Amino acid sequence: TLDRITFSVENRGGPAHTTALQLSGLPPGTYEVSVDGINRETIRGGGAGQIVQIPLGDKKEVSVDIRKPEQ
Repeated sequence: TLDRITFSVENRGGPAHTTALQLSGLPPGTYEVSVDGINRETIRGGGAGQIVQIPLGDKKEVSVDIRKPEQ
């Protein structure tokens, strides 16, 4: 069962900005989205695709973690 996705996003655009990621195909359930260890939002899998906002700030790279909360 898929319960976690982790990846990095590089800021190749230069100045601080927010980028969007479209997610679809997640198994049903609730997922927490964290960027550099800070919880940003909660999304639900099992339905239509969703847009997740990823703030890049002025960093060259951020770490994104999408995971099911521990029960």
